[in-house]
Amino acid sequence: MTSSPPNRRTILGSALLAGFEPPPGHGTAAETDFVLAHGAWHSGAVWAEVSFELTAAGARVCALDLPGAGPNARFPVSYLTTGQQGLTTKASPLRDLTLDDTADVVVAALRRLRGAGRKLVLVAHSLGGLTVTRAVKQAPGLVDHLVYVAALVPTLLGSAAAYLRLPEAGPRYPDLYIGDPAAIGATRINFRSTTPATARCCTAPSTATSTKSGSWPSPTVWSRTTPPGSPRPRSARPGNGGDRYRARTC
Repeated sequence: MTSSPPNRRTILGSALLAGFEPPPGHGTAAETDFVLAHGAWHSGAVWAEVSFELTAAGARVCALDLPGAGPNARFPVSYLTTGQQGLTTKASPLRDLTLDDTADVVVAALRRLRGAGRKLVLVAHSLGGLTVTRAVKQAPGLVDHLVYVAALVPTLLGSAAAYLRLPEAGPRYPDLYIGDPAAIGATRINFRSTTPATARCCTAPSTATSTKSGSWPSPTVWSRTTPPGSPRPRSARPGNGGDRYRARTC
């Protein structure tokens, strides 16, 4: 009798639990809180399977719905109308949403969960790396570990777009995005479109995950090596966040 290969939730959930060196006396999942931040065009629901594995191991999990995402999303009226007139030109209802707005939600969650004697792990996927890095810069003493799962870590380049132009960011779909982001206040994709560009994007096999092999990109973990309250050097990484972190891949 052979066992089935592990799936993505098992692999990532196990990696998150196993990738940390607990402080003395705090070695169980039951003493760890995970805050999970999703990427672009996602919501907290994308973490459902990972949340199950972490909760089953005894950890506490908070999968956030960031501003402008999930139940907080707002569609332009033209997206839902016949003919979609004005979709490439009308301003986004979320045009005034800023990175600080999303980071504030993460910081608020961290402050509510921060408890004496418990580890607090902040996890980001994809574009959520921008949000969690800004959150840690705002409140560095709240987080024990940062985990970036196929996520942007904006420490050297000036914008998310600069990272996405790097060769290692993967294939580009030049006909996928519509409208002028500066004019509409958002990066817009028409998922109702039947153009070849949309079809390629939505049907192409993912390079990040494989349900057949059960693979998942290795999380990169930034661990705080100075205790809360210690002097925080300005050269700290990621993003001059305040505490000194060291990085490893697990």
